Amino acid sequence: MRRRIVVSTVLLMLAVMVAVGCGIQIVLELTAERDVGRVLDARADTVIAVARSGGSPAEALAGRVEPGVRVYDAAGSVVVDTLAASERAGADRLADVTRVRDLAPSENVRLRATPFRTPAGWHGVVVVAEPTEPYERAEKYALLATVVAGAFVLMASGLLASRITSQALRPVATMADRAADWSAHDVGRRFGEVPDGPELAHLATTLDGLLDRVARALESEQRLTSELAHELRTPLTGIIGTVELMELRGGGTPEERADLARVLGLARSMSEAITTLLAMARERASHGDPTHVDDVLDELRGVAGATVELVADVAPDAAVVVPAAVLVRVLAPVVDNAARFAASRVGLDARREGGSVVIEVEDDGPGLAPELRERVFEPGVSGRGGTGLGLPLSRRIAATVGGSVAAVDARGSGARFRVVLPAAPDGAHNVSL
Repeated sequence: MRRRIVVSTVLLMLAVMVAVGCGIQIVLELTAERDVGRVLDARADTVIAVARSGGSPAEALAGRVEPGVRVYDAAGSVVVDTLAASERAGADRLADVTRVRDLAPSENVRLRATPFRTPAGWHGVVVVAEPTEPYERAEKYALLATVVAGAFVLMASGLLASRITSQALRPVATMADRAADWSAHDVGRRFGEVPDGPELAHLATTLDGLLDRVARALESEQRLTSELAHELRTPLTGIIGTVELMELRGGGTPEERADLARVLGLARSMSEAITTLLAMARERASHGDPTHVDDVLDELRGVAGATVELVADVAPDAAVVVPAAVLVRVLAPVVDNAARFAASRVGLDARREGGSVVIEVEDDGPGLAPELRERVFEPGVSGRGGTGLGLPLSRRIAATVGGSVAAVDARGSGARFRVVLPAAPDGAHNVSL
């Protein structure tokens, strides 16, 4: 928008400067024509006055005529001549005029023929010449000055428009950034009364209305999630209890016992997902206490298991503004996925970048093909014995608190996942829930 305003202003000023330049050139041309005419009239009047001062015009004008004059008698014969050779042919064409007449024999000279009569009855024609090159040079200088001035005006108007629009739009951009941040992290915040003019007040009211809608949508989603989770948890608890009881009773073929173990594992995985959804519905994660990544490493090592080593490199300022329970639910599926495919080692690096904490989890397994980087976040997609719900749920929870989860290029042969979460304010205490 700012660029469009600046470009429109510059184009408008360009059109104005072109119109002004054309107007100046027209005025200068008309002025030059008038000045040349006045000079020619003055010179012709001077010659005629001298010719009338004596008996014979030839005798009166002898030695008293400046360059650029030619006088003809009634027969068209030259009486006095101080014209340049290149101008004489044009002057001869005016030798018998009966009224004032102009002629331009070349681009740089104007001729004016004026018939006259002396008191003694002698009549003839005086032709005077005036070079137009000085006037044309003045017009060119004026055009050049107009172009230079126009360039400065365009530059100044562009800079001025850019500065004014920047100052005018800066509050709008600030309010938009705040609204985006509040919608992701603190939907309870509002602009309220804005005293900086009716336009910004109207914008604040509109943004507050949108934040209200976002808050209502989140509350509705949390309520629906909580209700569905509660509805699913009761029968799922019964399924888990029944399967565990069947396992305790023993019996059955090995295939049947393996099937029971798989059913029990899937049911427990689903129970964990429901527990996560309930926790997200109960807690406003974006209002949680800050948590340092170090605080959840023990739980993540338990997720990785005993057969895989979890090697962590966590920066001292890698604290996120979400509760520990939510941080575990974001990172646990990523670590679990890495442990499933790792040969022996899973690395976890956490560092602060600006207003975010970047956590990267990388394994030393076979790696992940580029075309599968987004597909692994689709519900139900699983590689080795999983339910296919962990990574999608991790991404969803991270997005809820204003973060993201993505598969990125690995440094080695394995797969690497990057988790980005909002960083805790500087100096905030690290609290584990």
